[in-house]
This record gives sequence, structure tokens and C-alpha cells, in this order.
Amino acid sequence: MYVIILRLLHIVGGVIWAGSGLFQVFVLQPTVRQQGASGGAFMKSLMSNPRMGQLMGGSAIATLGSGILLYWHDFGAFVPSNGPMWGYAIGGLAAIVLWLVTLAVMIPMGRRMGALAERGAGGEDVEAEINTITRRQRSFGLLATYLMVAAVVLMAVARYL
Repeated sequence: MYVIILRLLHIVGGVIWAGSGLFQVFVLQPTVRQQGASGGAFMKSLMSNPRMGQLMGGSAIATLGSGILLYWHDFGAFVPSNGPMWGYAIGGLAAIVLWLVTLAVMIPMGRRMGALAERGAGGEDVEAEINTITRRQRSFGLLATYLMVAAVVLMAVARYL
């Protein structure tokens, strides 16, 4: 029963985490960029909503925690010694790196963008700074997308390797 609960946590958490992350990169962020200053205000409002952080953070923690426990349960070791172990290990590593990049880079950039939007709404010229952060967000968004897709694909096929 414990393994079933872990698998459900891992799969549902992963779907929420990957789905909301990919939605942000491919739909939300481009739309916000098109809206200019009003898009920045919207993003600030969205990111300050505690439910957003709870959903993304909770699903990431549920996915990572249950994934680590499942890996240990299935293999009893963390050093890969066969194809499936390598697939799950690399996919898990991609997810962990994604989580660390999100914590260390993406969240602080989002907060910085929100602060700039406030300053811009107050009449201050922040366009150059916003453009710099936007370029960084695109780069790290692309990295995050690659990591997320790698994690999802490897989790889906690892048992067949």
C-alpha cells in the first residue's frame, strides 16, 4: 500500500509540477511579455498569491520526495547498476537540478521582476533592467524546460532501458 501511495504522489505531483511549469514557459510568460507593464503587474500579483507557491512548491516536494523513496524501495541503492536505474537516476537528477535552479534563480528573478514592475508603475524608467531580466528568464526558462522534459521522458521510459 505504501508503494501505491508513493507512486500516486509521484505521478500526480509530477503532472502538476511539469504541467504548470511548462504552461508558464510556453503560455503565461510570452503573454505577460506581450502585455508590457500591465503584464508585469499581473505577474507580480500572480506570484504573490500564496496558492501559486504552495501548488508549485508542494508538487515539487511531493514529486522529489516520493521519487527518492520509490527509487530506494525499488533498488535499495543510489548508485545505478543497470539500465532502469540509470534512467530513473538521470531523470531524478534532472528534476533535482530543476528544483535547485528554480529556488536559486527563477524565484528570485520573478521577485525582482515584480519589484521592477512596481517601480515602473511609479513612473521610474526600469525598461533596461526589465529587458535584462526578461532575457535571463527566457534562458533559464529554456533550461528549466529541457530539464523538465528530460525528467518526464526518462521517468516514462526508464523501466524499459
